[in-house]
Amino acid sequence: MQRFENTICRAALSILLVVSALLSACAEPSLKDESALRKVTICQWGQALIYLPLYIAMQEGFFEDEGLDVTLTNGGADDLTWAAVISGSAQFGVADPTMIAVQSEQGGVPGRMVATVVGRVAFWAISLDSAAEEITKPEDFRGHTVAAFRFPNTANALALRTFQKARLELGKDVSIVPVDYGAVLAQLLRGEASLAMVLEPAASLAEAEGAKVVYSYAEDWGEFAFTGLTTTEELIQKDPALVQAVVNALQRAVRLAHTDLERAVENGIRAFPDLSPDVIETAVKRMLDEGTLPAHVTPSLEGWNRAIEVNIEVGKLRQAPDPQKMLDDSFALRAVSSE
Repeated sequence: MQRFENTICRAALSILLVVSALLSACAEPSLKDESALRKVTICQWGQALIYLPLYIAMQEGFFEDEGLDVTLTNGGADDLTWAAVISGSAQFGVADPTMIAVQSEQGGVPGRMVATVVGRVAFWAISLDSAAEEITKPEDFRGHTVAAFRFPNTANALALRTFQKARLELGKDVSIVPVDYGAVLAQLLRGEASLAMVLEPAASLAEAEGAKVVYSYAEDWGEFAFTGLTTTEELIQKDPALVQAVVNALQRAVRLAHTDLERAVENGIRAFPDLSPDVIETAVKRMLDEGTLPAHVTPSLEGWNRAIEVNIEVGKLRQAPDPQKMLDDSFALRAVSSE
């Protein structure tokens, strides 16, 4: 009888160990034990210092630690970045995450935002006039001509919404000059705009050359789903270990940026070697101080809803989608809790 009971106990213990192993595998999918690095392509909107966590993860070897060999490509626009993902030329996108909602409303491939890369609106308005007054409320844009990236870029949508809040009539009280990426500052230099909406490091570079930062969207709008890591629902279902690995690396990068300013700046310099280290340091400090560089990569429901609201108000979306079908925070929560 005792031998029978011992056999039963050993069998039960074996079953428990197997179940525990299976649950652990499901809870923490990992590629670290694979013999070769997995090749992965991440398509970013364009090279911009606001994506510093991405560059830190690349340059510090965090992706490699997760078993990944990552290649970066440029989409050139938010919609084109997501198009690269749904076409299969990239597995992940780093751009305006609300494009998954815009495309879904149009019958596109279902996608999810799985991590935050930029947690607040990372645009700053600059003026070439060093004596220009700071803009502290939307009404202060009256009389200005603002150079911003073309619609449907977030800069354009936010400018429109900001003017709407102040009841400023477009073309009469205020104007927008829509331009391609890289041509914003040229509008100021030619006198065709009085303000330009720029990212980092352009804001700090312009400031170093005598321009003045007069307005911060980050301070005005608070949490905002400005840039996210997006992928398809199909990839999440088919390869959750891959998704987890990418999110893990980004979380490590975000933590480094908040705990080691010197290393964060060094990574920024490596990503933009043609710029002055002082410019990079100023830009990184601004992103940290104003919260565009998030404290962690977990998607914010508040930030998502605020971004969706703007999209609806400027006509990019007809109605708000169910956030549970757009956001998947499970990978980010797991990455944060495992540190």
